[in-house]
Amino acid sequence: MRLQVLRYCIYPLGVGIFILGSIFQRDCLITSGPFWIGDRLVTFVKHDEGLNHHNSPATRIAWVMFLAFPLDFKEFSFLEQIVASFGKLLYWHSEDTSLCRVMLKVMVDSTIDIPRSITVKSCHSMDGEGQS
Repeated sequence: MRLQVLRYCIYPLGVGIFILGSIFQRDCLITSGPFWIGDRLVTFVKHDEGLNHHNSPATRIAWVMFLAFPLDFKEFSFLEQIVASFGKLLYWHSEDTSLCRVMLKVMVDSTIDIPRSITVKSCHSMDGEGQS
């Protein structure tokens, strides 16, 4: 796994604290572990989810992938409006090189609220052509 480490420091509560190139990279590292580094088994966790962290059972964090998403709507404000129907947009993986998908990190009350499909349409074009 190749990761872009922007900054790191020795940390008193573990091996170290690392700042990676994106939240997507961080989440991949956290979910892929544990890792053997030398003779030690190392697990990576989010900086705010250490040993004394207590999670709220009211919300969930999830990655959502939209396939065949219109290129014209790949903007944070549009994505935020779409996600608002079922949760709150936390992060958009805008560095994704794929043109056919959108990867979003969202906060939802329940994963059941996440729709299996969405319809995206523009209110600006109502079956008419205009010239200026």
